[in-house]
Amino acid sequence: MSELLSSAEIDTLMQLFREDSAGESEVGASLPERVRPVDLLKPNRFGRDELDAFERFLTGAAAGIGSSLSEKLRLDLFCDCVSVEQLRFSDWQAQGAGMSALYALQIGDDDSALLSVDGELVHGLVDRLLGGRGVVDPTIDGLTEACLTAADVVIETTVERLRSSLAEILPITMHCDRRLHSHSSARIVGRNDVVLSLLFAVSSEWFSGNLRFAMPFAAIEPLLTQMQHGGTPDYDAHPGSQQDAVESSLRDVRLDLRAVLDRLDLRVEDLLDLEVGDVLPLDRRVGSRISVEVAGRSKFSGDLGNQGSRRGIRIADCVESEVVRPQEQTTS
Repeated sequence: MSELLSSAEIDTLMQLFREDSAGESEVGASLPERVRPVDLLKPNRFGRDELDAFERFLTGAAAGIGSSLSEKLRLDLFCDCVSVEQLRFSDWQAQGAGMSALYALQIGDDDSALLSVDGELVHGLVDRLLGGRGVVDPTIDGLTEACLTAADVVIETTVERLRSSLAEILPITMHCDRRLHSHSSARIVGRNDVVLSLLFAVSSEWFSGNLRFAMPFAAIEPLLTQMQHGGTPDYDAHPGSQQDAVESSLRDVRLDLRAVLDRLDLRVEDLLDLEVGDVLPLDRRVGSRISVEVAGRSKFSGDLGNQGSRRGIRIADCVESEVVRPQEQTTS
């Protein structure tokens, strides 16, 4: 047998892997115990580290989705990122069997994504929007057009929140394009193409359900480098490039500032004997400089004086702090 398979041989092998009629149990029964069937079509476009990075990042996005829904519905509602995994698109479609609402999302100019919302969650959201507590009637087994139209308002809020979270690592546009009728008829990629499947669990006191996103690999690929570097848009910026932004953020921070006249060393016995009217002599003379401390460290020196009817300190000098570089540190 030659080292390279012919096109006909490759097609035959792929056909064998696609056929479900063979039955894994029958194949497995004829193999030695140490041999296991291998799925050559198993997605491997995302590495484990990349999926873990997405899951960590989307945990914060889930909290944002929950907060947005709580604000819109005026209800204590929680959202968690349950899983982030890569699937063949056909497998993602199969998971959507049952009562659910399906939305097509537009990402940028060329890519599309899908959002599937559990039917129970849709009913709970709509009941709350109409003034109820969000209680789901167990006898309802379908989603009417009126129900879906009412839910569209909340779904748009959810999509916008996810878009704003993803925009923290890469500016993208994302909006609800249209509502679809079924998972089987939805087509954003080929059946065997890889999608990133995001599963968010939404729950409140009265209802719960899942939000499931399918995003094609082509739309997610530009994010991978940013995710590997910690999920910040300026991961490759030069040191000090964020100095202005940090200084601006710190301007409103309040710090403890105190003017120190002098310090004394007293024995505990002398301290316990102090009474009203006692005088503590200071070594500092009248007119000498006073230390001004910021957060417990000397930063300025000044002169004690008056400003109107109040005492004040006039700043005279700025005390330069000595910075010890790591390579300059010594050990005793």
